[in-house]
Amino acid sequence: MRKNRWICTAATATVAVVMFTGLPAVANAEDGEAPEPLDTLLSVTEVAASTDAPEREVLNDLADPNEITTGNDGSLSLNTEGSTTVIPGTSDEPITIGNVAIGMPDTKATVQGERIDDAVISFDGADGVTTVPVLKDDGSVQVTTIINDESAPTHYDYDLTLPDGTTLTLDNESGVVIAMDEEELVIGIAPAWAVGANGRAVATHYEIHGSTLRQIVDHTVDTVAYPVVADPWMGQQLFSRVEYANWERGAWNIKLVTSGWGRSIQIGVLGWGQGQLILNGAGWNEAVGRVRILSSRATYYQQYQCHVLGAYTPASGGPSWDLEGFRANRPWWRTDGGAYPSKCNW
Repeated sequence: MRKNRWICTAATATVAVVMFTGLPAVANAEDGEAPEPLDTLLSVTEVAASTDAPEREVLNDLADPNEITTGNDGSLSLNTEGSTTVIPGTSDEPITIGNVAIGMPDTKATVQGERIDDAVISFDGADGVTTVPVLKDDGSVQVTTIINDESAPTHYDYDLTLPDGTTLTLDNESGVVIAMDEEELVIGIAPAWAVGANGRAVATHYEIHGSTLRQIVDHTVDTVAYPVVADPWMGQQLFSRVEYANWERGAWNIKLVTSGWGRSIQIGVLGWGQGQLILNGAGWNEAVGRVRILSSRATYYQQYQCHVLGAYTPASGGPSWDLEGFRANRPWWRTDGGAYPSKCNW
């Protein structure tokens, strides 16, 4: 599977490996020369895959190189259905996800990026910090910050340029940041995380200052091993596919496949309740915007809501949902007992 492209090919590349202890084999910066950024991210990805921390699987679900457009300035551009994501070639230009621009943390000077993998650009900054945006196949971006030593700052600012009327909020309980325009999801940002070279979590959280997202990383305590990796993971596109499947009994069947970002929202990375609200609101609007016929019959939305509710864990559902137009209108599906046995296609 492409999802595990890095994990599967690690044996043939000159990269860090995971030792039997389950901790990264990347050398600490204190032991000598700091490891290469790609080696650091690979180590984090491997350990995350073995410890059920999907938000840290940075090098999984990378954008397909055949679908990436490379600009003359070294920028990377990916078109997903209804949106475009761009990682710039220089640090003074913002990352863009659809209609949102994200400024990278201050590097003190304009830095030319180095493409260290098909979907990864590294920007060497001042103060022992390297910013490494990672482009995912659904158009989301993990803007990883690699903190190489204790001289590095403890806060990192991402200036967001948002559409007029957008409200940026931080849920202090879940750590989720969401930008909404009424019921439309403008962009979502997964809870902050940071991890040291010894595999231990490093205390971190977000703050909102106007339209600036600030990540605080408390990396200067004695127990921290360098390099430390932290990131905001930002996404907008909730579905990778919304398409006509087949014509059956006088109506269209529509197939929806959640994107990696959409799936993460579905299983609770933004909090289960918030995920339900986003998928039932912004998710449905996105789906209808791509296949207008979904608005023509009440049963489509009823089946959709049922899938959103029932597919929030791998055990009870998956990323692919079928909405069948010939199914009966069933407004009481939540209480009439018929939804579960039919898996939402009554």
